[in-house]
Amino acid sequence: MKEITRDVVQGFIARKAKSLSSKSVKNCIALLGEMWQVAKVGGYTQIDPFVALRLPEPELLDEPALTIEEMKLIIDSAPEPFKTLCWILAETGIRCGEACALPVSNILVDLGAIRITQSTWQQTIQTVKSKKGNRLCEISPQLTEHLRAYLRSWRPNRLGLLFVTKNGTPWDQNTVRRRKLYALLAKLRIEKCGFHPSGMGTRR
Repeated sequence: MKEITRDVVQGFIARKAKSLSSKSVKNCIALLGEMWQVAKVGGYTQIDPFVALRLPEPELLDEPALTIEEMKLIIDSAPEPFKTLCWILAETGIRCGEACALPVSNILVDLGAIRITQSTWQQTIQTVKSKKGNRLCEISPQLTEHLRAYLRSWRPNRLGLLFVTKNGTPWDQNTVRRRKLYALLAKLRIEKCGFHPSGMGTRR
């Protein structure tokens, strides 16, 4: 451990930054720093080479989102229930996996809000990753009334989800993107994009 100095750690950061994202590098250094503190408490070292390190800056994302006009066109043109999914995504900015896992009980039309508590990954329902992920999203009066009408024709399913397949399983976000979104974008002659939490989608 005597050979591990601040310069050594800084060199390690520089090497990793060439192949990993800035977030991954920061997570790696944070983990190593915690391990070092355990060793320090145990009396194995007195120095701390993880102080005042220069970490890589976050990458700037060049992913322009759909325009408001394009989002409106997609929502107006999409058939149900995909229309409702698109409207929820565009207005709330939640992840597609979170929308695919929305239980009807979390559609709070009387409050004009949607509660996010879970998401799907490969059609498996899981809780959100953090306490911040468990949140309440306000929605417009227009979307509120749309959901109120949508729920009147909604068919109950064993999972109680807003969106399910014919087999009663949660929608898979990748399948929805490939089969529904891409087909609609092609029909509307809009450049292909994917679902993204900053809006309806980002260019690919």
